Amino acid sequence: MWEHNLNELKNGSISVPLPSTVTKWEDDVIKWPRITYSSIFSYFIESVSCDGKAMMNLKSSEAYQYLHSEKVGRVWLKEVTEDLVYLKADIEPSQSLHKMYHKAWVLTTKAGVIQTAGCSCIAGQGRSCSHAAAILWKVENAVRQGVTGTACTDVQRTWNSGAKKNVGLLKARDINFRRHRAQDTYPRTSGQGQDNSRPPPQMFRNHEDFKRTSRTSNEQSYPACL
Repeated sequence: MWEHNLNELKNGSISVPLPSTVTKWEDDVIKWPRITYSSIFSYFIESVSCDGKAMMNLKSSEAYQYLHSEKVGRVWLKEVTEDLVYLKADIEPSQSLHKMYHKAWVLTTKAGVIQTAGCSCIAGQGRSCSHAAAILWKVENAVRQGVTGTACTDVQRTWNSGAKKNVGLLKARDINFRRHRAQDTYPRTSGQGQDNSRPPPQMFRNHEDFKRTSRTSNEQSYPACL
C-alpha cells in the first residue's frame, strides 16, 4: 500500500514525488492509461484504505455525474517512472458556485491499474474521494470511445478541453434536471446520432450487478488504428 509522506509517495522500494511538486505536465490524451470499469471498481470498492479496511466507496461509482455535468477540468498527465503516471484535474464543487475548485489527482500504471489518489477536498486524505474518481471516469470514457492510444484523427485536440465555465443562477423552470449514467459518452455532440460503430457499454441495474460483472469480466480489446 502506498504511504503518503510529506515529500513523496512510497510503496516498498518505489518512491515518487508528490504531484504538488511535479512540473512540466502534459495535455496528451494519446498517453492516457487504459482505465476501465473494472479498474475503477477494483480500486474504489475492493482495495484496502489507509485504515486497513476495504474502501467500499460506492459513491465513487456515481462520480461520472461530475463529468457529464461538465465539472471536470482539463486532465493533465505526468510520467513519473517507466510504468507510473500521474493524472490531475481541477474539479468544480458539486453544490457551490463560489467555492474554489478541488485539485484532484490519481497515480496509476500505464496499463490502467490504479495505485492511489488524493485531493484538496476534505475527504482527499481518504484516497478515494469522488473528485479523484471523476478524473478516472473521464479517462474511462475516452478509452471506451477509442480516443486514447495511437492517433487516427484530430479528435484528441478537442476532447480534453476543460470544463470550467462561467456559471450563472437560473430559475428552476429553466434547469434541465437530468441524471446521467456511466454509459453516457462525453462530450455529447448535439445534432448527431449516437455512434454505433462500437458495441454499447455494459449497463448495470445496481451496485451488486456492477460488482458481479466486474469480477467476472474478461479483458476487453479495442481495435487498433490503421
